[in-house]
Amino acid sequence: MKVRAMQSIPMKTLQSLALLAVLTVMPAWAAPPAAPLRLTLRTLDGGTFNLAAERGKWVILNQWATWCGPCLREMPEISAWVQRHAAHVAALGMAYDGITAREFAQFMRKHPVSYPVVLIDLESPPAAMPEP
Repeated sequence: MKVRAMQSIPMKTLQSLALLAVLTVMPAWAAPPAAPLRLTLRTLDGGTFNLAAERGKWVILNQWATWCGPCLREMPEISAWVQRHAAHVAALGMAYDGITAREFAQFMRKHPVSYPVVLIDLESPPAAMPEP
């Protein structure tokens, strides 16, 4: 009798019920949300970039170096993107480079951007960020 009852249910309905059952339990399988990244860094201009202050925005954490050609080509594009979408987008340029603060400042005068930049100490990078 049960076999006949199953045969009378259209296959599409069975598929829909199976999908609904899977979707109902999927949230239980999901990993818990990751803790927010805690990142506060001193910027080239003497200010502070606090990632938590940018909550609600898309944030571009651009890791680069002065010797990286593709990095230098993307900097003006990121700068323009951030300016066009400032209400929803923020960026931080993170230079992983073995140069002095003075050399970094000179470099940034030649390659200005619209977002804050920091020079990362290669010997002591931020614990919250994996090295590129």
